[in-house]
Amino acid sequence: MVVYILAPANIYTGGPTALFQLCNTLQYKFNIDTYIAFYNMSEEDPVHPNYRKYNCKWIPYHNIDDNPSNYIIAPEVVPYLLKQFKKINKILYFLSVDNYILNTHQTSKLKRRFNFLLFMLKFYPRDLINLLLNNEIKRNMSRFYYNEFCAYYVTKMIRKKNIIVHHADTLLYIAQSKYVAEFLKQQGIEQDKIILIREPLEEEYIKIAENSKLVEHKEDSIAWNARKSYPITSKLVDLLSKKYTIYRLDNVGKEKMIEILSKTKIYIDIGLHPGRDRPPREAVALWNIPIVNIHGGLFYYEDFPTSTKFKVNCYDICKNIDIGHLHEMISQYMKNYHVLIKELDEFRNYIINESRNYMNDVKKFIERIGL
Repeated sequence: MVVYILAPANIYTGGPTALFQLCNTLQYKFNIDTYIAFYNMSEEDPVHPNYRKYNCKWIPYHNIDDNPSNYIIAPEVVPYLLKQFKKINKILYFLSVDNYILNTHQTSKLKRRFNFLLFMLKFYPRDLINLLLNNEIKRNMSRFYYNEFCAYYVTKMIRKKNIIVHHADTLLYIAQSKYVAEFLKQQGIEQDKIILIREPLEEEYIKIAENSKLVEHKEDSIAWNARKSYPITSKLVDLLSKKYTIYRLDNVGKEKMIEILSKTKIYIDIGLHPGRDRPPREAVALWNIPIVNIHGGLFYYEDFPTSTKFKVNCYDICKNIDIGHLHEMISQYMKNYHVLIKELDEFRNYIINESRNYMNDVKKFIERIGL
């Protein structure tokens, strides 16, 4: 019996990290013969350098042994790759909700652009003019509007019940968060076919999370996760930059991420959260006060257990949030950092001990499928 875990070649993001963590845990903690099966391979070595530490065996996915005694685990964004296998036991690992919908229920590029234009006309007509007239603004800002459009599109699809979850011959669904689990139940997946596996942060973050002296070296600066931000976040950051140093975190790599979060006091991530995202948890682990919105993977307290004072109350459209109020709130949080950071001790301790919870989740998964 062999377990194969599908993963994209040579890519380092939160989703593939969870796949490698599962591979390593099954192989070395539970002695189950496990392989990463790469798709989208274009190089001889498809293993990203950050994943070599997991020592996972790997093969190209087309070399999978389609045998009824074997199991294949596919991330939710590539369910179509399972169609070619007829005998193997199939499991879908839902690392997100939004990415699943955006990858499997998107319309043509032309219609998507048309829908995005309608979104802009409805919510940001004046900003649309600036985007069309100013090329520099268009390059820097258009993706923030598109992020908000994606959240709006996903919410609309779910409310209209236009989602089709792949049921055919799927043995089990792994949910990465309560957000995913609730979504799957809403789509008619039976409770006994859903199992929760909440992957932990990488050990580099856990070691730093245990160092309480880190707060002594903090500076009055802010980390901004710009990659999935909404327009309101960009406008807020422009205002905050007049008073504080801002560090952008989009595509900085793990080492730089740790370096920045180790010196900042505030972490801002108001935007698209397809699943139980790692960066907000990494920020809390490295002794930052998180300012997030309640979208998706940060909606439920179980997925991101912080006080509502740290969560901006907007889901998909955040344009009506008072930026001036947010600016004042963040300034007060910066001023009272050493008091407020103590309110996150329980959450930080949860993050430190999350690997123990993870092992329990994986054990339940193994028992569930009878390995």
